[in-house]
Amino acid sequence: MDDLFFSSVDKEDLIKIEQIATELLKENNFIINQYKTKYISRNKRQEVLGIVVNNNNAKIPYDVKREYRAIFYNYIKSVHLEEQCGISTLLLRKYNCHHINGYLAYIKCCDKEYYETIKEYIKKLLKRYKISDKNAEIKSLKKVINK
Repeated sequence: MDDLFFSSVDKEDLIKIEQIATELLKENNFIINQYKTKYISRNKRQEVLGIVVNNNNAKIPYDVKREYRAIFYNYIKSVHLEEQCGISTLLLRKYNCHHINGYLAYIKCCDKEYYETIKEYIKKLLKRYKISDKNAEIKSLKKVINK
């Protein structure tokens, strides 16, 4: 990892930290890319490594939430088609239960409020499409969302 992030309520402290970090890095033959150095005030959207970290809260950005929601919908819809039509979409699916469970774990770690929301959304989809527990992937998913 080569990104450094510093946070302070005082911009002067951040300037001092940047000077110290720059000196230490230069002593060890590293350089700071000045074009990537940013100062973000608390009034602006503070995003670090794809997570919005304003107000001492970590949140997943809205556009990423929409993407996850679409992934979950398409996954459950493909399982529904398999059950209803007897067509195997397994090879056509972009995601499997391991991907879905991984996304859920990431969401749970980064944004607990959205995790609860997306769990309810998935439960509604499973109920709407009457997905049975016969499918091992769905059993695994239900186990995760019912914890």
